Amino acid sequence: MLAGTSHVLAVDENGKVYAWGLGTNGQLGNGGVVTSNIPVVASSITNATKVAAGGTHSAAIDADGNVWGFGDASAGRIGNGTTATTASNISTPTKVMTATTTKKAVQIVASSANTYILTDEIGTSYVYGTGATSSGQVGSGSTSSTAIGTFTKVNNESNSTSGLTGVKEIYAGGSSAAALKTDGTVVAWGANGTGRLGVGDSSNKSYPNVVKTEANTVLTNVQHVSIGTTYSIFADNNGNIYGAGTNASYQLGNGTTDTTIYATLSNKLENIISLNSPQNSTFNVAITNNGDIYGWGLNDNYQLGTKDIITRKVPTKVFDKYLKLESTTIRIEETKSANIQVLTTLIDFNVYQDEYTTGRITYTSLTEDIVSVEPSRKNNRIKTRRRIYKSRRHR
Repeated sequence: MLAGTSHVLAVDENGKVYAWGLGTNGQLGNGGVVTSNIPVVASSITNATKVAAGGTHSAAIDADGNVWGFGDASAGRIGNGTTATTASNISTPTKVMTATTTKKAVQIVASSANTYILTDEIGTSYVYGTGATSSGQVGSGSTSSTAIGTFTKVNNESNSTSGLTGVKEIYAGGSSAAALKTDGTVVAWGANGTGRLGVGDSSNKSYPNVVKTEANTVLTNVQHVSIGTTYSIFADNNGNIYGAGTNASYQLGNGTTDTTIYATLSNKLENIISLNSPQNSTFNVAITNNGDIYGWGLNDNYQLGTKDIITRKVPTKVFDKYLKLESTTIRIEETKSANIQVLTTLIDFNVYQDEYTTGRITYTSLTEDIVSVEPSRKNNRIKTRRRIYKSRRHR
């Protein structure tokens, strides 16, 4: 499942593509240009394996390695040959690159005005891009104001048209892109204002440049990359988190608002399995292998999941400020209060009161509801601050 600026795409186990959200450019792929608040099925493609959601366009790869595009086709963003800057809506998935016996698409990502694919060409991987290129974001060496309308091979680190090889995974965000190579290094290209690519300066790059640390050495052992609109985040196999670019909302996670043109060590978070910087955002979310979720950066709309709107300067565990209980007894002083989060096994209703005796109360919750309790002055009993429905007392 992938989220774009205002729409979401998902693929089921049978290869059907579902979409919901903004649909005014045909990006839902169901033949219309209408927004939907429920999932709709994208037509034409029935064996999808991967999807990508851009600003106003969508893309997909099928099981045969073909590439499909739909939505806003202006400025070459879906790769169907259109380079005009005026909106050209394609409301049903259209095949924009046909796989061959020697070339198949294996990964696809999208940014606001570009789409990128990673191919397998008889055991060698290459990267291709299409769309706007004024900031060099296609990676073909061009910074022309005229978009590139079809998938074009991304040059290598020497700006050779022989192509970028040895790539494990590709990423896109804003007007920039990056590739994680099999040797654990990262290359990036496109818009580089405020040094967001982490390559040691702040000038746009029309072909891949190697990401470096603040010691001006190559960043190595990278496992995860996330490209924000004006910054980038990298995590290595030791859990070290590096950030580059804008930092006004503490999105680099180092506790400061200092901008940096290098991949600068900012924090450490071990056992990361997923790292994401949503499009057009200034916050990040990471998941570790034990299921913990961490967030940092701007939090003005509760986007970090921390139950408040306080910006986080460093990676902060979601719900960490709440006390998580499993078969645990606690004491709450009179006139004091606490937030309690209780976990349990499945029962036939969400929350019930198990025991209500002097000085003690026990809750069990199916949905990890946060239950707030406080002591009552009368008989020194504990009472809930809010009424809990579907409750009962166990004997």
